[in-house]
Amino acid sequence: MAAEDKLVQDFLIYKIGSLCAISGVIWIFRDTIRYHTFQRFFAWIMNKITFRLNRGLKKYKTKVFQFVHEYQESVNKDLRILEVGAGTAANLAFLPSNTKLVCLDPNPHFVSYIKKNLKQHDTVISAEILHGYAEDMPLENDSFDVVVCTLVMCSVKDMEMSLQEIKRVLKKGGLYVFLEHVGAEKNTWRWISQCIMNPFHWTFGDGCEVKRETEKVIKEAGFSHVYMEKFYPKAMPFWCKPCILGSATK
Repeated sequence: MAAEDKLVQDFLIYKIGSLCAISGVIWIFRDTIRYHTFQRFFAWIMNKITFRLNRGLKKYKTKVFQFVHEYQESVNKDLRILEVGAGTAANLAFLPSNTKLVCLDPNPHFVSYIKKNLKQHDTVISAEILHGYAEDMPLENDSFDVVVCTLVMCSVKDMEMSLQEIKRVLKKGGLYVFLEHVGAEKNTWRWISQCIMNPFHWTFGDGCEVKRETEKVIKEAGFSHVYMEKFYPKAMPFWCKPCILGSATK
């Protein structure tokens, strides 16, 4: 029995030790692993679902970008537009003609998809792709006419800082337009479903959270004028509703 106990003990030590060693290696190289696996896979998945998502949200995206078209008419010039969290550049079809576009995203694996999608649209006359975060944009003050964010604030690490950066890079009187999914009213069935799904979204959605109070944060960000409306699109899962769209002026 003593010999058998020792064998079991040695086996457990070997297994536990191996798991600890593997876990340690994964932890040490977590950023490299994330870069070469998850972020690459996430960019591929997002490119695959872009067409379907755009089709489901077409009515609402058209309304969001109508603000941009109207703004272009009011200033009577070609616009320099920054898209924060550009992803695959899913909004190219909605941009006004002769747009000078800058795409900013923290995931470098989106670059190839952005370049491919740019070739399929002629509304953009110049494009720049930057690697960076909404909270600390590598861009000059007062340098954009319009800043676009669609389904972005759910994933940034700091919404307040991201919105201050958006204000910083916007020209005086410039326009911030947005479309976001937001947290439901607390203690409702939808809010409970968001609480359940939030850890899964954060893990598999590259930091996406489904119960953020984005609506409140935008209203309190210090824009001179904010227009906002709420909607419940069929294209989004039950726990990713409600959504908001709107515009804000610096």
